[in-house]
Amino acid sequence: MKKLLLLYSLLLSILSLQAERRFTLSSPNGNLSCSVFLGDTLSYSILFKGSQVLSKSSLYMTLDNGETVGIYSKLRSCKRKSVDRIVESPFYRSSEISDKYNELVFNLKKEWSVEFRAYDDGIAYRFVNGNDKGFKILDEHVEYSLSGDEKVIVPYVARGSDGDFESQFFNSFENTYTECNVSAINPGRLIFLPMMYETSNGIKVCITESDLENYPGLYLRGNSNCSLKGIHAPCPKRVEQGGHNRLQMLVREREDFIASIDGKRSFPWRIAVVSDDACNIAASNLSYLLASPSRLSDVSWVKPGKVAWDWWNDWNPAELDIDLSFIEDVDNKSVEMFIDGINFHRIARDYRKSMLGRFGKSSIKVKLAPGGGFVMKIFNK
Repeated sequence: MKKLLLLYSLLLSILSLQAERRFTLSSPNGNLSCSVFLGDTLSYSILFKGSQVLSKSSLYMTLDNGETVGIYSKLRSCKRKSVDRIVESPFYRSSEISDKYNELVFNLKKEWSVEFRAYDDGIAYRFVNGNDKGFKILDEHVEYSLSGDEKVIVPYVARGSDGDFESQFFNSFENTYTECNVSAINPGRLIFLPMMYETSNGIKVCITESDLENYPGLYLRGNSNCSLKGIHAPCPKRVEQGGHNRLQMLVREREDFIASIDGKRSFPWRIAVVSDDACNIAASNLSYLLASPSRLSDVSWVKPGKVAWDWWNDWNPAELDIDLSFIEDVDNKSVEMFIDGINFHRIARDYRKSMLGRFGKSSIKVKLAPGGGFVMKIFNK
């Protein structure tokens, strides 16, 4: 009887495991390829010119209803397509850029899908939810399994204590980069993006993200098995005003989830920019191409220019001549202004308010304190 029960349990275990299926997606020029594995856990790996630059790395989302998208996920269908188009980029380093990639979309159960794209200079993936019902995301599992003890170039969070991620979440995302092997990464410190690593044969991989909206930014931390694991700050539950000049909202208590979702939406792209030339990493347009398109139908009124931040390089008093010629019926307009005082950088309440009635002219002169600014409101009198 015991042997029968043991055999029965073994058969159930075997039947419960999904046979792993492998799908391959290649870049348009064929140099870069991604293998996606759909089995017990959704995972992928990356090859560049035949060399492995990312070992099998898993991805999944844990929801508050007990479901985990990417674990034992049933494949309903998959769809491939190729795109070759020109994207207008009026405020970028080029007025238009090429958007050329091959795509593989896995449609899973309950209106979920995972999209993979292969560009000539990188691989990207994201989760997409097609259900109207709201839910909460408890965690998103992001993993980068390196092929060995590769050299990494990482920016650690500069604030907070080692091992205390809550204290590190409150930071300015500013630091110099640290170069070391992945095995020497400090596991007690968060890494913000972008970061880069280099394989033993000189292939560079830059990890970053794009299309981040109503979702926490991705941090990474090192693990002992030459891998990097994603960390997300949970949603704030209780905040209070404080910080520098009491201009910040400090998180005092957090929820047990990282994002609250109202319904259909896509999630941030996880990007690996890959090249054997560091110049190509810097020249990549993937962060721009994978961002959401502009929601403005008319951007002709936006005029790009140059600006220097006085906070850093010039704390001299300034007098500005504000051009108001674009305002119709200027004689019947009033102006309300708030202008920083000389101690604004220490005392947030140091400003003056002034009101101008019918000014009847096409420009206004504004005198600014060193490093200061102003806010102006124009309305019908």
